[in-house]
Amino acid sequence: SPYTVTGDISVAKNRTLTIEPGVVVRFAGRFSLTVGYRATLQATGTPQDRIVFTAVDTQEGWFGIRFVNSAADDVLKHCTLEYARKPRTAAGGFENLYGGAILCHGSWDDEPGTPLPTSPTIDACVLARNWASTGGAIMCYNGSRAVITNNTIVDNTADIDGGGIALYYSACTIANNVIARNHALVGGGIITWMGAPSIRNNTFVANRPSAMLLDSTTSQPFVSQAVTVENNIIWLNEIWMAEGLLPNEYRIRYNDIQGGWEGEGNIDVDPLFADTENGDYHLRSHAGRWDPATGQ
Repeated sequence: SPYTVTGDISVAKNRTLTIEPGVVVRFAGRFSLTVGYRATLQATGTPQDRIVFTAVDTQEGWFGIRFVNSAADDVLKHCTLEYARKPRTAAGGFENLYGGAILCHGSWDDEPGTPLPTSPTIDACVLARNWASTGGAIMCYNGSRAVITNNTIVDNTADIDGGGIALYYSACTIANNVIARNHALVGGGIITWMGAPSIRNNTFVANRPSAMLLDSTTSQPFVSQAVTVENNIIWLNEIWMAEGLLPNEYRIRYNDIQGGWEGEGNIDVDPLFADTENGDYHLRSHAGRWDPATGQ
């Protein structure tokens, strides 16, 4: 380490690529890392020794990590993914349009020739300054049940929708993340369409033009009850609901939403972030708060 990548990488079928704590992977151009059918990626760092995926030329960027028909054994934990920039042209195909840093999708075009749910665990990662047509940091598509937890997803951009995260036909878990300062034409923080995610315990701050765009859930066979948006802080941005939603498609409750929101347990109270101007969205404390860097 650092490893410099000078071409596209595909993890071979029935093989596992393991990346050790502290490794830096630098992409020297518009190259990608693809994890396909019966292939596995295990990238588990530590809080002190993070794994970093970045670009040699931050203006040119790299083409991100693609999980394609790769099941649910993939793990990204304590990783930083930054400066992924998809070409965002139709000539590049689906995988070059969507999901700046991470794309999870079931594909008809790749082995085994039928879409398989692609559901990595993405935990305690930082995804920053990535760019795509849809899903500036992450896009999950076609049955994905990715577990996206405890991440910091900031300063990502999408040309169309889902500046932070785009969920299409997906039932992902989105929990305990900070999703801030992401930008798109619609759905700055998150867009969900034709899916059934769980959106709980997140902090949404200053995403533009909105914290989330909640669109229809009704085409999904696995939607047996309302999609839950619960225990989130939504501040300096707002929730947008698509036109034509049925009354019971979303259950929005026990959130702190600036401007207020009808529903059980929702409040409108300043969360008193520690330092909004410098991106510290922890809550203030009279006694002081735990600093994981110093252990004090």
